[in-house]
Amino acid sequence: MQGILLSFLGLVSLSMVAAQSACSGAEVKGTVVSSVDSTISQHTVVVADLELKCKGGVPANFALYAEFNGKLYSAAHSKENPAKYQVSIAEESANFPSSDVQLRLFDEEGYQLVKKGGVAKPLATLSHSIRYPYSGFGVNSELLVVVLGAAAVYYAHGIRSRL
Repeated sequence: MQGILLSFLGLVSLSMVAAQSACSGAEVKGTVVSSVDSTISQHTVVVADLELKCKGGVPANFALYAEFNGKLYSAAHSKENPAKYQVSIAEESANFPSSDVQLRLFDEEGYQLVKKGGVAKPLATLSHSIRYPYSGFGVNSELLVVVLGAAAVYYAHGIRSRL
């Protein structure tokens, strides 16, 4: 009899913990920004500041994930405010399209479905426009060094022949 009672109490406490870790009526608002000076850097950085609202408050240690450009990322959780999250993404600029991109946000269940190749409804989708991504310097640095070296040798040889 005690075993059945302990099992029942364990199930009840486990279901209470699971209910506390879920976010019912999730609403995500946020802003997405990206680096604009990609002429010096070969990487583009995208940062999303997010705020999560749940009915009954945001559960402690609630995990939030983002899918951007076909890759999954974990959102960093703020210690000061449990409703604040941030996702930072840095990739080569050549991999970013010069158009509107989507940042899809998932909870733990949605993340697991997407990770396994399934389809999940995102908690929210944020759009951001990335314009004029860097596609590389127009001239290879090795070619530039060879041309400048040849010009220096030609100039030095011309000065020496006049002596």
